[in-house]
Amino acid sequence: MDPSLPFSRPYRVRFDEAGPDGLVRPSALVRYLQDLAWQHSEAAGFDRGWYAARGFGWLVRGLELELAGTAGYGETITVTTRITGWRRMWCRRLTEILGADGRLVARARIDWVLLDVTGRPVRIPSEIEAFAPHAETFTPTRVDLAEPPAAAVVVASAVRSADVDPMAHLNNAAYLDLVADAAGAAGRSIGPGTRLRLEYLQPALPGMALTLVAWPDGGSLAVRLRETGGSADLLRAALD
Repeated sequence: MDPSLPFSRPYRVRFDEAGPDGLVRPSALVRYLQDLAWQHSEAAGFDRGWYAARGFGWLVRGLELELAGTAGYGETITVTTRITGWRRMWCRRLTEILGADGRLVARARIDWVLLDVTGRPVRIPSEIEAFAPHAETFTPTRVDLAEPPAAAVVVASAVRSADVDPMAHLNNAAYLDLVADAAGAAGRSIGPGTRLRLEYLQPALPGMALTLVAWPDGGSLAVRLRETGGSADLLRAALD
């Protein structure tokens, strides 16, 4: 295969990936994006063994997810990804999800950072950059939030062991479930027409108690996630 070309795979929406309305959860869509990114990398010769031998690993730092439609339990959707940007230690992927009838379900831009065994960012090797020779530079996704007002909604949560990934911290898709919980508590639904921006700042670790704060910010809903009792943001999100 030519790794510079878009890479596609079908996914069937499973029963446990759908909500009470029978429609796929946004977090499930992001899990498809994660899985497809690894399949794409493996097909180009960069499998997990290749990364492990060099002490490298990818970490998601930013996500922009546009929900244009939805898909129901049992529906087979098509997920297509390609690399569109490089920035020294950063990689951006654009991924689109189409329904069985060809309609757009979602579009996502995910910013990844390459880390070494110490957890520090490292420059992307030239052989990986050759993966997408026509990718351009880009500005990483940022979410700047003001301090929440006194009337902000507060939601308590925790990192479940079922949501911890092979990197031993909360999987980036699981943050969407937390954001959805906070949005629901604030009276905001997430569905077609919603655009989510998430900036991942620090990892949430197994067993960690979490506090989410949500409040209206202009036409958006702002969401901040911290360890309970902590002062550092783990995640900042905005729902437009």
